[in-house]
Amino acid sequence: MQIINRRAAMLFSAVLLLAQPLATIASAQTDPRVLIDKMLRSDLGTPSSSQWERQMLIGYKQWLGRYQRLITKDEDTYVAVFDSGSLPIAIRRGSTGAMEGYSFGCPITKSLSISDAPSSIQRDVSKCSNFKRQS
Repeated sequence: MQIINRRAAMLFSAVLLLAQPLATIASAQTDPRVLIDKMLRSDLGTPSSSQWERQMLIGYKQWLGRYQRLITKDEDTYVAVFDSGSLPIAIRRGSTGAMEGYSFGCPITKSLSISDAPSSIQRDVSKCSNFKRQS
């Protein structure tokens, strides 16, 4: 009985040792499109999102309206489509190729003014050439 318990313990330890590298590999190969889509459907961002990134995300969603879908431009660039406009999103990859972070580009909207934007994003939007006339 004691031999069976030792073998079970050894097997369990081996499984635990293998589980961490497998989890790392799985997360490294997670499709950035899936992560970004989940991020846009919630206000939490990604697990690596900073408080600033979360505030920006909430501000863009308040200003642009309900998130509808994500369009892939290329391997590292996407466009999030909202009720009242769209927002380019570029991802940054780490040395392993996994998504390390993201940044927002200049929003595209024909119906919204920068003065309608939440204060948390007005400064960044005012840097966009298509909004400079309206600031």
